[in-house]
Amino acid sequence: MTAPKPDHIPSFMDIDRLSREICLSPDTIEAHVKQGIFPPPRKQGGKRLWSWAKVRRHLDPPDNDVPTSPSDQVREITDAVRKEIEHA
Repeated sequence: MTAPKPDHIPSFMDIDRLSREICLSPDTIEAHVKQGIFPPPRKQGGKRLWSWAKVRRHLDPPDNDVPTSPSDQVREITDAVRKEIEHA
């Protein structure tokens, strides 16, 4: 068996590998999962694994207009409500 290439990214990875790949701490990843702003892991044999395809889609959304935090989402909702009130 040959060793994987250094730039090879596996289809599924644990939180330590994911953390290295996206330059976020495991605690930040966990917090974002709990807040619903990052794809959740799946359990495989008692281990939590993230799908790189799902993570990649999350990081590179087609419209690049995805809020990055709950505060961004709150700001967007607040702005939308203000616009509706102004036009009412």
